Amino acid sequence: MSGVAPLVQAALFPKPAYVAFCNKCGGALQWQVVSRNSKGNQGRWYAKCSKLNDEGKPECFKWGSPKSSPSNSPPITTSPTLSSVVDEQAGIPEEGHSTVASTSTCAIPNCSSTRVAAGCEHRCCRKHCLALGGCTLRKHRMTPTEQKRHIPIDPILLAQDDHPLLVLSPPLSTTAHSDALPPATATDHVLSKPTSKTKERVAGDVDILASTRHPSQMPAVFTQGYAQQEALRQQVQAAEIERRALECAAVNTIDTYGWHTDGHDSSTLQVQQGFGYPNLRITSAILTGLGLTSGKDSEHLIQYFNLSLCRWTTIFQGHVVVLQSPHIYLRNLGVTEMPDFDSVLAQSATLSSNPNEPHLRHNLSSERSSVRHAEHQRLIKESRKPSHVSLDATDSEVTSNSSSDEPSRFATTTHTRRFKQVRNAYTQPTHPSPSDPSTPDNESPSPSPTVSSSPRPDGILDLIDLDSDPCGSKPGRVWPRDFYTVEVAEVFNAASAPGINARQAFIQTYGPGVVFRPSTFSEHLKRWNTSPITSRMKFMEAGQTDQGKYALFMKANPSPDGEVKAAKKRLARSNKN
Repeated sequence: MSGVAPLVQAALFPKPAYVAFCNKCGGALQWQVVSRNSKGNQGRWYAKCSKLNDEGKPECFKWGSPKSSPSNSPPITTSPTLSSVVDEQAGIPEEGHSTVASTSTCAIPNCSSTRVAAGCEHRCCRKHCLALGGCTLRKHRMTPTEQKRHIPIDPILLAQDDHPLLVLSPPLSTTAHSDALPPATATDHVLSKPTSKTKERVAGDVDILASTRHPSQMPAVFTQGYAQQEALRQQVQAAEIERRALECAAVNTIDTYGWHTDGHDSSTLQVQQGFGYPNLRITSAILTGLGLTSGKDSEHLIQYFNLSLCRWTTIFQGHVVVLQSPHIYLRNLGVTEMPDFDSVLAQSATLSSNPNEPHLRHNLSSERSSVRHAEHQRLIKESRKPSHVSLDATDSEVTSNSSSDEPSRFATTTHTRRFKQVRNAYTQPTHPSPSDPSTPDNESPSPSPTVSSSPRPDGILDLIDLDSDPCGSKPGRVWPRDFYTVEVAEVFNAASAPGINARQAFIQTYGPGVVFRPSTFSEHLKRWNTSPITSRMKFMEAGQTDQGKYALFMKANPSPDGEVKAAKKRLARSNKN
């Protein structure tokens, strides 16, 4: 045996790292190595008890290393390895392993696997058997692809270094190796063919170490299917993200209106980016898109309509506006004539409240309003029939003739409410004067006032009968006929504040000297809310002047229910006649 043989045998059969004990006496056993190779056990470690039994044999005998030898198949390398040379020199037989029983642990050091096949030539687990080149077992055979990509691990590299101070002798020369090896191993290696008759599945050209998921353990049809499913899932996810982004952009849309010159209609621009609703920054891009003049931020002035104040407010370019609705109205400085401002504002309010879809469950107030509107239109249409119009005209002629010929019949032919309104509005207390010649000297003046029902001039009687109800017989101004528009708007704004009702706001604004009528207040509040905002601003800007009187505002803005009331009166007169 050459000088390198003991080192190789020590690598193949390392000394056990544990202490063996006798099963009979319980004493510690000493490890020894087999020096002869008569039965192919050279280099194996064993332990025996020093005590002998009756037959003259040790009471206990234990092997410390399994019977193992290099693989019968030549290593998959282009040049012979050290293990093959040692096998040839040591003369280890290739067969005859069946005489030794297999152990339940892997022969590789530091491997605790107990799944060792009974017929494994290396007495190793499947992983280390494949690393050593495989064997003839069906599950320990390597596929051609694995044989091409993986080189068996030399057993000397797996052994523990039990002799760190041992120095290896110089390696053998190439000539000696070539002479000792068979001709087949001196050239290219020969792949071992499987002995099983079953059809062997050959894996594709897949690198096992390329991915930690070990794709070579599954056929390519499964991995490709999983890849297609993952790609499809990513496409669906990307489409969903894009759809949500588009929905958010569509919801976050602001309609901007701008007036750049007097007498011209507005220009419209929709904004979706560059802001977070309800905060909108007035930028030069928005002004340019509307055709308005633009300049530098914090220097250029622009006006926007403040819905809460109902007036135009001057701001700098770059100002951040808190929107109350998804609409904003802008104009250049000096622009006052805007023909379509009222229609644009009304249309924007209509779109915000969405009254085009009245539903009993979703929009109860709009549903009721639509029902009342349909009923009012029916009354107006029915009252405009020729029969009702002619009867109304005849009734008015008879009333005028009877009032001129017989004044006493006026109270019986006219409505009671109108007669009371005339008396309350225009009765004047008259006391007889001492210098009046028609008063007798012996007759004292009566303390009770007499009623004078003479009509007032300037046609104010028709205005009072149609537009307002008088507020009592106390002397002083009558609300709202004798008030200015700014004063009436003040009480409307006070009544809209939270935590206060209409009566309290009325008394706080005008004091107890003005009579409050709930029905009158409601009618004029509806008139105020339905009137165009430009008309309200016009009369409010006039202030406490003749052009700012609320009576003129009532003429310019008729009551929204005036036509319906007139239709009801015509129908009542026609039914009475």
